[in-house]
Parts: sequence; structure tokens; C-alpha cells
Amino acid sequence: MTSGQIKPIKPSSGQIITIKRTHPMLWVVSAVAIALLALAPDIHLSKPYLIAAMAVVIGITVLMLVRGRYDAAPFHAGAPDALRGIGGLLAKMSPTVLLMIVFPLVITRIDAQDVNSVQAGSVFLAVSVTVPWMSQAVCVAFYRYFWDLKDQRDPHLVAGRVLALWPNIVLATLPVAAIFMVVVEAITHWPPAAFLYVMFGIIAHAFFAQSQVVINQARLDVMLVVSWAAYAAVIFIAPQLWLLAPIAGTIPNVAILLAVSSDVHWHRPSAKEFRGYITDTARGFLTGSVLWADKVVVLLMTQSAMGIFDMYLALVPAVLAYSYYFAQLAPNLDLAVEQASGAVQRSGTKELRRQANLVSDVVGHAIARTLAVAAVAALGLHLLLQVIGGPQLPLGLYIGPIAALVVTILCYHLEYIQHRGWACWLAGIHLLAVFALLVPPVSSTIWFVIAVDVVLSIVGYIRTRQVWGSIPYQMFWRFAMQW
Repeated sequence: MTSGQIKPIKPSSGQIITIKRTHPMLWVVSAVAIALLALAPDIHLSKPYLIAAMAVVIGITVLMLVRGRYDAAPFHAGAPDALRGIGGLLAKMSPTVLLMIVFPLVITRIDAQDVNSVQAGSVFLAVSVTVPWMSQAVCVAFYRYFWDLKDQRDPHLVAGRVLALWPNIVLATLPVAAIFMVVVEAITHWPPAAFLYVMFGIIAHAFFAQSQVVINQARLDVMLVVSWAAYAAVIFIAPQLWLLAPIAGTIPNVAILLAVSSDVHWHRPSAKEFRGYITDTARGFLTGSVLWADKVVVLLMTQSAMGIFDMYLALVPAVLAYSYYFAQLAPNLDLAVEQASGAVQRSGTKELRRQANLVSDVVGHAIARTLAVAAVAALGLHLLLQVIGGPQLPLGLYIGPIAALVVTILCYHLEYIQHRGWACWLAGIHLLAVFALLVPPVSSTIWFVIAVDVVLSIVGYIRTRQVWGSIPYQMFWRFAMQW
């Protein structure tokens, strides 16, 4: 088994992508939605004209998203595929929804305990906020080894590959888990007993995340919901046993893994492959930091249960847009690359410019739609909180995750076509900005990180459009060299 090069998935559908050029208007709508959010402190139900403006922006965005999609998008493939796309979106949202329901109900019961003079709720929060970031770091090394499978969505093939690699990747990712433990201890200075809780929690969640690789890769959406439901059930039924929640979530995943795998042989990696595991893990650590590092640093500094609830509540629009992107937009990257390859081979140089524009437009359209979903969802969340009398969240809590989401999606696009250096630079600069929060006077504001992310988004967007637009030319020269 060799790592090889990451190549696009080749769909068998033969679908053709055409772009309906609505994305300039999507940028405008996103800007208007963010501007209305900036007026959020002045928006009350007693000001109907502002409420009406919000409703109009939301309605226009929904209409454009429905009418301005790619012809090859899942909703255009028929009712079963449309329902499958909606199901995938809901499944990806299930961890956030389940935990946001359970968390407020149990945090006081968890807080009633203590671990060597440290409130158990603080330990619980410390572990919880590191999990999303750590999960990306400890899982990314698996995915490069699925590209040579005959069917990358076949759970039998994927499960066999995961079981063959799992012991190796566990060894390669343990140093990253240790880094998270050290970061928590460096910020909190907790006694040894509390640190042991943190250590066990982080290791258990690392195994939980890795056990979900098969579910994510094979798109077993029902099992994803079952896994997280088992996790949430333990926290809800027995909050004092919250450390067992990742184990409860891992059990159904491992059961599926063993049930669908056959003829598994442990793969003994070469030194080069093992270095590849470590490199991938480090890259996942960097790119995973974009959405999550600031939450880890801020919440470890404050150790506030209310703070984590507000931050995760404000994160919902970004999580919705992130899930929407991978459920509805990311598959079109594969289709665009395949279409460009076929067109260049059939038509030669006369197709190059048109295909370059098409591929670049696919990327631009996807980013614009993702941003629009996030901005308008944030606007909708603010309206909902007004109606139900919920907490009034600061503007920075809304804008920060949206800016970080754009950088995250740009990193994904750059990694997809092997421009990993650029992706790591974008993520690394963001991480440095987050660590600056530990230094006064930057520590008093999150707007420093937001400003950095806005600059990274602009630079990253320009670079991403450039490199994606060059793909057909690269294909042409590769095709020409074969003659």
C-alpha cells in the first residue's frame, strides 16, 4: 500500500455542470446580512422596518440558493437524491444539535462535583472544547489512503483499510493528543487529578473520532446520528459519568467497523509512510485550528459555562454552512475536474479558457454560497433569539465563526489540489493570531483575530481562484506530454 497522490473522486454519473452566475449577488446579500447584524444591538421587535429588512434579505438568499444552484447539484438529481442530500446535511448537524440540547440540561449537575478542588464542569468544558480541533488532527491521516480504493464509498473496502491502518495512525497521532493535554494544563494549571481526567477524556475522544472515519467516508448518515445519540444519552442520563460518553459513542462505530470488514491484515508502514502519517496529522492540527482554536483559548481562559454556551450558539450558523458545503457543494469539485479533463482531451486548446473559467467559477460560486448561508443563518438566529427572548450575542461572536469558516473552506480547496503549503500558511497565521489572545492588550478583544481572518480570506480567495483556474492548463500539458 502506498500513499500516492490525492486524486479527485471520479463520479460515474456523467453529470454536466453549468454555472448560473448568481454569485456576485450572493456576495452583496452576504454583505447586507452582515451589515444588518452590525445593527443587531439596535434591532428589536418594536422596530418592524428593520425586522422586515432582515426577512427580505433572508428570503432573497433562499430564493437565489434554490434557483441559482449548479445543474449537477444533488437536488437536481431527482427526489431520492434530494432527500439523501437533506439527510446528509441533517446528519452532519446532529452532533451540534444534540449537544446543544443536552449541555444546558446537565452542566449544573456536572458542576456540582469537583475533581481535586476543580469543578468537574470546568474539566468537562476543557475536554469538550478541544475535541473538534483534535478530531480533525487525529483523523486526517486516514483519508489519503482511500484514493486507490475501487469504490471510495464502499463501507467494506473502507473498513478494511481503516483497520489495517488504525494501529499505525494511533501511534502517529498520540503526540498531537499530548500537545492538547499540555495546552490545557499550561493555561489552567490544574492539579494532577484534574489533569488525569483531561488526559483520559482527550484520549477517549481521539479514539471516538477515529472510529467515525468509516461512517464519514462511506456516508453512513444513520450510524453517525446513532453514534452521537449514544454519546449524548450518557451525558444526559448520567452526567457524573461524562467521561464514558466517547466510549459509548465508539461502541456502535466499532461494531459496524467489524461487521463490514473482512480479510483484514495489519499494514506495516515504511519509515516514509510513518513520516507521512505525522505530516498529515500536523497539517490537520493546523487546518483544524481555524474554526476551533480561538474557542479553546478563550474558554480555557474564562472557564465559563455560560461562555461556552454562547460561543457554541453563535457557532451554529457556521456549522450549518459548513455542513451544507460538504453535503451539497463539495461533490461538484469532483465533477468540475472530471468535466475539464474530458473536455481538454477531446477538444484541445480551444477548450482551455472556457474550462479554466468554469472550474474557477465552481470554486467562487461554492464559497459565495457558503458565505451567504452562514451570514443569513446568523441573521435568522438573531431574529429567533429576539422572538424567544434568548441571549443577545455580541457581534464578534457572530462574525468570528463566519470569517473562520471562509478561511477553512479556502484551505480545503487548496489542499484538494495539492497546494498544501498555502493551506498551512493560511491556517498557521490564523493560529498565531489566536495565540496572540494570550498576550495583553490583544487578549481583551476577539476582533484582532477577525481582522486577520478577513485579510486571510481575501488573499486566500484570490490565490484559490488562480490555482483552480489553472487546472485545465495543467491537464492539457500533462495530456500533451503523454504523446
